[in-house]
Amino acid sequence: MKSNVIKFIALILLPSLTPAFLPAQQRPKLDKALRKATVDSACVLLVKNYVFPETAIKMTQLLKKNLKSGAYDRLDDPEEFAQRLTADLRSINNDRHMAIRFGPQLVAQMRCDTIHGESLPEVIRAHQRDNYGFYKVERLPGNIGYLDLRMFDNPLMPGAGAAAVAAMNFLANTQAVIFDLRRNGGGYPEMIQLLSTYLFEGEAHLNDLYNRPTDFTQQYWVLPWVPGPRLAKVPVYVLTSDYTFSGAEEFSNNLRELKRATIVGQATGGGAHPVDFKILNDLFILKVSIGRAINPVSKKNWEGTGVQPHVKVPADSALGVAYLMALDTLHQSATDPGEKQELATIRAIKRAEQAAFNIPDKLLRSYAGTYGIRTISYDQGRLYFQREQGPKWKLLPVSEKNFVIDDVGGQVLYAIDDDGKVIGFDLIRAPGDTVRCLRQ
Repeated sequence: MKSNVIKFIALILLPSLTPAFLPAQQRPKLDKALRKATVDSACVLLVKNYVFPETAIKMTQLLKKNLKSGAYDRLDDPEEFAQRLTADLRSINNDRHMAIRFGPQLVAQMRCDTIHGESLPEVIRAHQRDNYGFYKVERLPGNIGYLDLRMFDNPLMPGAGAAAVAAMNFLANTQAVIFDLRRNGGGYPEMIQLLSTYLFEGEAHLNDLYNRPTDFTQQYWVLPWVPGPRLAKVPVYVLTSDYTFSGAEEFSNNLRELKRATIVGQATGGGAHPVDFKILNDLFILKVSIGRAINPVSKKNWEGTGVQPHVKVPADSALGVAYLMALDTLHQSATDPGEKQELATIRAIKRAEQAAFNIPDKLLRSYAGTYGIRTISYDQGRLYFQREQGPKWKLLPVSEKNFVIDDVGGQVLYAIDDDGKVIGFDLIRAPGDTVRCLRQ
């Protein structure tokens, strides 16, 4: 059991290693024999393990050809050698999961079941400090849940499953959920399975993973039971970027194919191959794609193409767009007048914030003044609304004449005469509830 836990921890830590694992002056110099031994070992393991046998042969042929032609002869720095081999492997089919890594410490640690010289409890604490990838869980105005997830950790890691359950139970009473995977590079299908189960009622076939070395296909369905309520009927939105990769793409693709979520953002990175790590020798490790995802609906995967969003927008705009979509959906379906008005207010404020409409300072200053019991004041490029001695509320512009009252909702629509003079404004508190406020 301990060795299995160590192995999956190694698989999590290996992809995040920086290239300069050792300073250049501490790296050994490679000779011809060691370069040949590394290439030979990589070729044997590729043929035995790579997901597509025909492609594995092409990769080995290229490595051997370059070795024989002397293309690697001047590469005596192991980091540069590993980078060149990786580039050559990826040149065959652009599989971004494929890599050869220089890491003598990791090789030693993998052989003796240690990670960075730390004990297993220390490694678990490192995952705890990262909260197993659960970066932020929040309830947004309008009762919309938001989960910023940076990694799909293995739920068997002590504490990871409990963190997932806690996050989903926090969202249990929200009326829509936004999963933010824009900074998520992947992880474990078991965590994908656990989180996805909260989004379905009854059976749902999520994904299949074919493993070439064992010639076995593992099916992944939603679990029969999870602790806490499910969110089977709420709208779901998934935010993506070109950084979104591997397991994060699987989560997105699963929900997309099952028509359970709206994907908002950019096309994802395009890596659909499960990987394993193989020791080549004392200095190098091969990261090799050993399988492929097979979606049960499309019978395809996202390798090389990425998961395509339903709504294509820049990654940094995805949250605002998805949030507005969720507010629109909830507003349309709301039957309670109070809830409907609250959602309309929040929606108006968010639209004004996103519009970020710029009004000339001279025009802004002309709007300041006293309008009966209400005052509009100007301060450092902004207007503020105040009723008698009440609190001041910032006005968010949506056009040159129209403003939304921050936090409160409602709108201020200025009236200007033919001479360009501000004569007052309409305070629109709700549909059908408008007060004319004349300037004094």
